[in-house]
Amino acid sequence: MRSSNFCNVTLDPRTAHPCLEISADLQSVSWSRSAHGPSESAERYDTRYNVLGQQLFSAGTHYWEVAVGSKSYWVVGLATRSAPRKGGLDPEATDLGMNKESWALFHCGDIYTASHDRQSVPVTIQAPLRKLGILLDYFAGRIQFYDADRRAILHTFCGTFSQALSPALNPCCFHICVLSATCQGPHFRPPGAASGSRAVQ
Repeated sequence: MRSSNFCNVTLDPRTAHPCLEISADLQSVSWSRSAHGPSESAERYDTRYNVLGQQLFSAGTHYWEVAVGSKSYWVVGLATRSAPRKGGLDPEATDLGMNKESWALFHCGDIYTASHDRQSVPVTIQAPLRKLGILLDYFAGRIQFYDADRRAILHTFCGTFSQALSPALNPCCFHICVLSATCQGPHFRPPGAASGSRAVQ
């Protein structure tokens, strides 16, 4: 899943929860006890440790990887720019995968789930997951999560997208890194057949 046509996925500090620290190259995020910006900013998440990528994908096929290492908790996926960021009376609505505007793979301890619009399904992991691959085929309406080291499909969301999508991360109280992104042509197809598919609502 490599190409000579590389582009970087970079994180948008303006969207980051105040307790998230973004690296100078905008490719790593870690939790900090001290705030790094005003929580009242309209662009920032205020109840969940989320951050969006700067990229807006509204066409084509895109693949990137996230180094999750041996972290015991993380959430990785995609979200539209209109996904809720302020918890208010319903903090869970800002969780990635817990609204109609985001799709995510969630990891906590030995549990992995794929979530969208408050609907979650368990994901079976055959071996420790150290590097997560994310494939977006916008026109095909497909989001796939991979065990990037083993080139194995973990879960597939299928449907139709009406808005541009951005990479999205929640490192919880840890540090995770976006490795790289490849922007592929319309005929790019990942190895293996889709499995674990579920319709996007």
